[in-house]
Amino acid sequence: MSHLKNFSFFILQSKNVLFLKFSFLFVFKPEILFHKLLFCIDFFV
Repeated sequence: MSHLKNFSFFILQSKNVLFLKFSFLFVFKPEILFHKLLFCIDFFV
């Protein structure tokens, strides 16, 4: 049970890191984020 808890905590932490990176990009390099978003949209559609 505790192992599962640690795993979910780890996932939450990694999501937070991703979110922070995206926020950082959004604030300081919005054009890069925009290109990445467009690329992802092209990739998935």
